[in-house]
Amino acid sequence: NDQNWRIRLRAVEALALLKPQEAVGPLMTLVLKDSDTAVRQDAVRALGQIGDPRAIPLLLSSLALNTPSLKLPAIEALGQIRSTEAIPALIALVNSLPTEAYEDRMEGCTDPQYKEDLPPLEAAIKALAKIRDPQAIPTLIQALHSTLLRPEAAEALAQFGQAAVNPLL
Repeated sequence: NDQNWRIRLRAVEALALLKPQEAVGPLMTLVLKDSDTAVRQDAVRALGQIGDPRAIPLLLSSLALNTPSLKLPAIEALGQIRSTEAIPALIALVNSLPTEAYEDRMEGCTDPQYKEDLPPLEAAIKALAKIRDPQAIPTLIQALHSTLLRPEAAEALAQFGQAAVNPLL
């Protein structure tokens, strides 16, 4: 509750390291109400590190509202929590990039949209790999068609092990 955002930020960082379950409620309040973006982002990250499923609805709403500053940390947090509830949203995010977009990685680098699109898509693929629900396999196979996402999709499929073999054949 300190007035100084730096103090609040350091307190959130400490809570992320300590991972106390009783911090989930106050951290969720920070995500919703803190005036500082960095504090809100770190509160989302801390919720992921704590791993309490009570944070899932808030993290999913951060994705649904498409809040740019919270999108990437929310995706990462959902992966850390291994939220099966997040699978439809993560799949939709990965499927939001047309396979023909950015035919060449280097070509895409000059497109300003590239810097906005790529990190959340890569994070969504990594989150799906952490969750390891087989319903994500077809989406990850489809992502292999995009030169932009191919390395991350291949690595994610490897995380599924044998479950991914037959769909890949």
